[in-house]
Amino acid sequence: MNPSGKTGNLIPYVRLRSKLSYQDISKYATYFSKNWEIKKPLLSAPKRIKREFLRAFFDDEGSVTKQGNKGIIKLYSINLSCLFLK
Repeated sequence: MNPSGKTGNLIPYVRLRSKLSYQDISKYATYFSKNWEIKKPLLSAPKRIKREFLRAFFDDEGSVTKQGNKGIIKLYSINLSCLFLK
């Protein structure tokens, strides 16, 4: 487990050591916080695949906070160029 840079709480993680899995997942995006990018196969994928990518991305980098009587969904990333894909 690694400590969170924001809260200091331990964050569980899973380590996968499979060359085949790495090669497969690398076709769709790069995953380093500072310079991640989405590749064309994911951009042209069916809506259900894009939905799952976004679900995983928001599970990792997003949060929901309460503001008054509403919930606000927030996404955190240091890579602004990929957050504003066109």
